[in-house]
Amino acid sequence: MPSKQNLGKAFRAVRQAACLSQDDFSFASSRTFVSVIERGIKSPTIEKLSQLSLVMNSDPAVVVLLATLLERRGGDPAEELHRVVEAVEALYSSRRAVAKVVRTPRKPS
Repeated sequence: MPSKQNLGKAFRAVRQAACLSQDDFSFASSRTFVSVIERGIKSPTIEKLSQLSLVMNSDPAVVVLLATLLERRGGDPAEELHRVVEAVEALYSSRRAVAKVVRTPRKPS
């Protein structure tokens, strides 16, 4: 599991990519709690992370994956987030291509 600090950096990167302020989480949490997460003081439960991720129109797995990458590699959270998005898009594209091939009926020989 990633550290609180990297989870906070990842959360902040996803929030900023969604063009949201800490105040935008008011119906899911307090701005103070979001700040505490981003500063790496506390880690949210998976349930709370799920609620907060809904506000960002994201998935908690994105935050955890980004935090894990930061834990292993370091680097700039925004750049790592961009890599995560590209990797997910590539997987999704290849999955659609595979699904298309699988669904395409073969001509009888």
